[in-house]
Amino acid sequence: MTKKIAGFAATFSGGKPPSQERHSIQEIVPVDAIWEKVITYKGFLEGLNFDRDGNMWMTCLRNEEIVKIEDDQVTVVSKYGMPNGAKFHKDGRLFVADRNGELYTLDPLSGERTSIATTYVTEHFRGLNDLVFDKEGGIYVTEPYGTNALNPSGRVFYMAPGKDPQVQIFQENIAFPNGIALSADGKRVYIADFARNQIIAAPA
Repeated sequence: MTKKIAGFAATFSGGKPPSQERHSIQEIVPVDAIWEKVITYKGFLEGLNFDRDGNMWMTCLRNEEIVKIEDDQVTVVSKYGMPNGAKFHKDGRLFVADRNGELYTLDPLSGERTSIATTYVTEHFRGLNDLVFDKEGGIYVTEPYGTNALNPSGRVFYMAPGKDPQVQIFQENIAFPNGIALSADGKRVYIADFARNQIIAAPA
């Protein structure tokens, strides 16, 4: 089933909208699954990632930190801005979407930061939230802050791979675009339209 939503096509699996098709948590997580606490750390944790060595990385939005968890030990790698979403690029760099309105990279070894983008044309980003890479290394990043169901002015930007990526608007008029992901074949971008409790599916 495909439903038009604010100019976008939202596609629901199984031919039914989510309100008519529910799944229990047991279908996703087995009843006999054993939960294990990995670490306890202060702050609002986001941006879960794993590096090439299998170490866990997370952002701590309110503590202004990016941390690495290795052998049950937490190391603060960076203390800067308000890091929100984060993803490791195939070249090993960690890309970070910052709530203060900056997309930057972090060298996981040196901790060196490199700013990638802070503006669309001449307008400073209103606050970035999450990001995902396509198979070519292009970046989709969400900008939700300051938007809601009554003010659906959230945007998703795209930056093609290259040394000087140009910021393009991929989708707009979204009510707090939060998480973002690509389909397995890379043909669709799924955007969490958080304030309207729906998923937008758009051609990549």
